[in-house]
Amino acid sequence: MACDESRGMLIVVRDPGRVRPPAIPSPTVGQNVFRAHGRGIYLINQLMDEVSFEEGGTEIRMLKRR
Repeated sequence: MACDESRGMLIVVRDPGRVRPPAIPSPTVGQNVFRAHGRGIYLINQLMDEVSFEEGGTEIRMLKRR
């Protein structure tokens, strides 16, 4: 994590699991509304200004600007 007054806050999280973020269905559509999982990536995309997946999807970079 890094924080800079002019650029904002950068958070980087790494996970050894295999994830294909574009393949994660929206939790706001159809039967996905009733699932008990799958909301994390959705919330990250809603709350952060920039989100990118690196290293084959095992690393997520999130930027929140001031």
